[in-house]
Amino acid sequence: MRVITRDTIWFNVNTEVDSTTTTMITINDTLLKWWRSRQTHSQPIISIEINGDSAFVSWARKDSGPLYLLIKPPDTTWLFWTKALSETVKINAIFLKTGDVSDTITRGWQLEKISLAWGQSNTVRTVRIDSLRIQSSSYSNLLITNPLETFFSVDSLISFSPGESVTLTLYTNAQNACAYLHTFILIWPFYIRIPFTNLDKGNFKNFFVNIISHL
Repeated sequence: MRVITRDTIWFNVNTEVDSTTTTMITINDTLLKWWRSRQTHSQPIISIEINGDSAFVSWARKDSGPLYLLIKPPDTTWLFWTKALSETVKINAIFLKTGDVSDTITRGWQLEKISLAWGQSNTVRTVRIDSLRIQSSSYSNLLITNPLETFFSVDSLISFSPGESVTLTLYTNAQNACAYLHTFILIWPFYIRIPFTNLDKGNFKNFFVNIISHL
């Protein structure tokens, strides 16, 4: 527990600085821009199951904060709406006891594998993400169906070469939804949203060139 609570890298699903954008989207002749502000986080809920020299860790936290909508319907003045947003984020990990038990900080425990992160609104949900497919020269066909059960060794995480082209295909239960990739780039405005192309039947595709060397 001491190792996990002191960790600010692996167990810190950060939404304090969320994605922003300088572009508008148009839906049925209505202009729309949306963004989130700094979020408020609950204390993390940590569950640890130890079996011999292995430990399975479940980490979760609740986030809350406003969602802002700037809307321009046809033949109407601009409207500004604020909506309260509440969500839960989770991540899992596997530790191995490989070090010296006399270590006062880790007691010999070392992080071996980390899962993908998962997040979901606590309010009414109309869209469900069923799976995500990643295709590139590094990964020809990586299909993720359960992020909390998809583990990677911390010394060999998913990575791409600088400038590598990556195609993402998102599968959902909603045919008329809008999907966005929230990502970070090393130039202004840093946190951005890249829209997916709606392929109909709840499927969305996004093609982009990876700017940084890891996902």
